[in-house]
Amino acid sequence: LQGRPTDALGLGDAVFPAVLSGWALRWDKLKEENGSKSFLFQAALAGYCGGCFLCEVFNSGAGQPALLFLSPAMLLAVFSAAAVSGDLVPAWQWAPSTQDDGSSGDETGR
Repeated sequence: LQGRPTDALGLGDAVFPAVLSGWALRWDKLKEENGSKSFLFQAALAGYCGGCFLCEVFNSGAGQPALLFLSPAMLLAVFSAAAVSGDLVPAWQWAPSTQDDGSSGDETGR
């Protein structure tokens, strides 16, 4: 480490953004299979980039926690994109299945 705050990444800097981006990508693929478009994955990536930018701009000399910039920026971007596209309620209620077949998440087979 050379003393830069961005040299050390915490668990929240990588794991939460990866989980949210993965979920958004699966939602986008499901919408694509159903013949419509969704841009939640792009919104998640834009939110992550915005959060990284804010971490650099508001550099206090110490490591910035992910919960201060990255997570809120990503959540705001994804929720905003979902609200604008009308996908907020369906995406919130969607439970991904363990199979990548685009099913509704009901794993009982009914």
